[in-house]
Amino acid sequence: MHTNHPLISSDIDAAALARFGASGFTKSSALRLSWLAARQEALTTADEVQALFDDPEAPIRMRAKTHGGSSTFATVLYSMTDCTGVRMRQGIANTAPWQEFNFLKGAGE
Repeated sequence: MHTNHPLISSDIDAAALARFGASGFTKSSALRLSWLAARQEALTTADEVQALFDDPEAPIRMRAKTHGGSSTFATVLYSMTDCTGVRMRQGIANTAPWQEFNFLKGAGE
């Protein structure tokens, strides 16, 4: 599982992370990551993960009116298999269609 926020990176300075936490900077990220972690074991396919991301009530979806003007830029779902692929949707759930990009195995050889 990955988040674009400084919560689980092993290369972040512990003192800086503590300052982020004390200032409230990582509160929203921590709540969203916890929500995902609680559902992680039940997810077995990329389609199930995508359905979770499509839930308009999911706390991983940031809405500008409730997050100080910030909103979700995009949702990205990587498939790390023999044929690596990326599914991406701009914006928050139900505002844009998913797009899929596949990378052919052996391309560029």
